[in-house]
Amino acid sequence: MPIKLDAVKIENFKAIKEATIPLSTGLTVLVGQNSSGKSSALQAIHWACRCVANPKVVRNQSRSISAHDFDFNPTIQIRTVGNNQELRQGRGENPEVSVKVTFSHSTNDGQQENLESIVKISQGNNEAVKVDLSNDSIDADFYTILSDQNSPFSSYIPGLAGVPLAEEKRSRLPILKQAASGDANTVLRNILLLIKDDPRDDVSIEKLSELCSKVLGAIKIKVEFDEIRHSEINAKIQTSSMAEDYWTPLEMAGTGVLQCIQIFAYIILYRPQLLLIDEPDAHLHPDRQENLILALAEVVNEYEMSVVLTTHSPNVVRAMPISAQIVWMNEGVVHEEDGDNIRQRMGWGILDKKIILITEDGKPAELKSILKQWPQLERAVSVWPVSGSKSLPTLSACESLLNMTCMPHIVLHRDGDFMTPKERAELKKKYDHANVTLWITDDTDIESLFLNPERIARIYEIEIEEVNRLYEEIFNENAIDFEDKFVGKRQDIAEDRRIYQKRDDATKAATAKQEIPLGEGGLGRVLGKDFSKKLKEKLAQQKKDASIIFSIHDNENNIGLSLQHILNAALAH
Repeated sequence: MPIKLDAVKIENFKAIKEATIPLSTGLTVLVGQNSSGKSSALQAIHWACRCVANPKVVRNQSRSISAHDFDFNPTIQIRTVGNNQELRQGRGENPEVSVKVTFSHSTNDGQQENLESIVKISQGNNEAVKVDLSNDSIDADFYTILSDQNSPFSSYIPGLAGVPLAEEKRSRLPILKQAASGDANTVLRNILLLIKDDPRDDVSIEKLSELCSKVLGAIKIKVEFDEIRHSEINAKIQTSSMAEDYWTPLEMAGTGVLQCIQIFAYIILYRPQLLLIDEPDAHLHPDRQENLILALAEVVNEYEMSVVLTTHSPNVVRAMPISAQIVWMNEGVVHEEDGDNIRQRMGWGILDKKIILITEDGKPAELKSILKQWPQLERAVSVWPVSGSKSLPTLSACESLLNMTCMPHIVLHRDGDFMTPKERAELKKKYDHANVTLWITDDTDIESLFLNPERIARIYEIEIEEVNRLYEEIFNENAIDFEDKFVGKRQDIAEDRRIYQKRDDATKAATAKQEIPLGEGGLGRVLGKDFSKKLKEKLAQQKKDASIIFSIHDNENNIGLSLQHILNAALAH
């Protein structure tokens, strides 16, 4: 794709006053309640693209064109599309009120970045549509791509209401215009016929059937038209539940089947660089919703395109690949946070997550900080805190939770707490399950993962020798307290029946100390939560900001790599 869209800013359109939609190079999903602005965003993007595609619209000029000359309009009353205000021309002291769509883009080769192209649309004279591309507001290369009459940059698929009972054959141009208008369902048979007759090797009804089968199960599509014998196009489908010689007319198919066929027919025939789909999940079973996303994730790479879709479905979000962009919207505004409040209002709970991460930490701020290193993993994980390691569920409880929530995987976090390598292995055996994994921190606890001396030196911009000196002071000044905590934790391990059947079988503290790795900076044999408190005191004495220890800095992504490995494996399972 010669142009890479990074974001689209929409101003003053329907439910949206101002919203910037970040875009993925593959899949982007807009999530929100009714009237949140999701559909408005799709329409605004497509309207701007189709306005530029009009042959009467010229770069560096402002043109007023009859609304009837456009193949897509969000309404026949153009002036009403503003956000709580009508569009108008600027006259005298009254400023112009317009819709503005700003495309942030770059070239795929990376030669040009941070480009902006602005399309401004307002009310013209005599109910015309005024499209303003003056003053170099749109990049020349971007204009060339959008104005290509033979290859639409964007395609828009609204909710499908069904197909007509019959279709006469039409020529290619009216079909393209109808498809561009968002009414491709009215010419779906014509689109299928164009696919059948297309000379390109990778455009065929067989290819369309293959893609649809990934979503719907085995399905075959057949389309026929003979100029001499037929007045209407004959299109049929066959599913795996039908007899081998039985085909049903296209209009008898369910709405979900028709929309699936339409989506992939668009992709195969028109190859849009940007496909906009409004609620493709509306007529699909949850399993097929996830199948659709998996299939789209494949074709966006194959056809070098981007897809933006809207949804109310947690199944769609859960099926999104980790490279996808999730955009939360509410009342026409994009929310950059993780969307927990919106998720609750939509009644999703954890339904859009792929992994439940149950942690022994009642206040899991440090664990959540670790997850922020990997945004794509963070999005797939729901953190569930309990109070202490004894509150972690057993394997049988995890199995029940998997069945109740239909979650693909559960990961449990347990602090190392001075366990020997043998004790760690024994505890992990208690959670031997394909869909349950126990993660034990590499050292004693979550906090210790942040205390690598080289990391402390880097984030506080001090010499490593100074950090080592501070660490040595802390160990010397708190040796007795640290030793008492070590012995106390070893007693807890001896009494943990998930590890030892009898207390007397437990490894003695002195022996355990020899078996436990010393760790970076000696942190393998001290509680990180205790050590960090003493370190913060030392840093505060040097007028350093002690609060940043557990924050992520400078694109850090290597804290707790063993957890990252487990989460990636769980997603790949």
